[in-house]
Amino acid sequence: MIEQNIGLTFANYSSMSYLLQDALAELIDNSFDSYNKNKKALEEAGSEFCVSITINNQKKSVEVRDSAYGMSHEELKNALIPDRRNPDHGHIGLYGRGMKTACGWFGKKWTITSKKLGEEYESTAVVDIAELISSASNFIPVTTKKVASKYKMKSYTKILVEQGERSYHARTQSAAKAALSVKYQR
Repeated sequence: MIEQNIGLTFANYSSMSYLLQDALAELIDNSFDSYNKNKKALEEAGSEFCVSITINNQKKSVEVRDSAYGMSHEELKNALIPDRRNPDHGHIGLYGRGMKTACGWFGKKWTITSKKLGEEYESTAVVDIAELISSASNFIPVTTKKVASKYKMKSYTKILVEQGERSYHARTQSAAKAALSVKYQR
């Protein structure tokens, strides 16, 4: 059996029939689910839920940051495996595709950094689709670094997608903002 190159799989996501708000919603849903699932612990830690989105047409990049529960090193590794479902079926990662399809739709290089509440380490994965294709590797390295002890009770995930293929003009961004406002007004 020939194994599919993960880079080719991720490269195919750029042709998905998303609108800007669809791709952003994939990432926001993960943040929202993470917060709701861990709301009590986050509130006890004094964390307020926030998601910020930055679109930079000049740099062809999109960044989504949240203050939800975060991911451990192993959780981040698992989140990058195509079609790997979350064992907790009522929450994040029901189908195992959302983050990857959204990131692949946005661009060819993704840097995902996350720190889980209560942990002393931040984990970072860099998905470079061109490198994965050219090397025929299915390995995505996830590195960790220790954070200052004052940040132990902080949690976050930051997804920066670069090498985008699209520009999102003012009207597109306004439509996405309006659609997301309705969806997340709860």
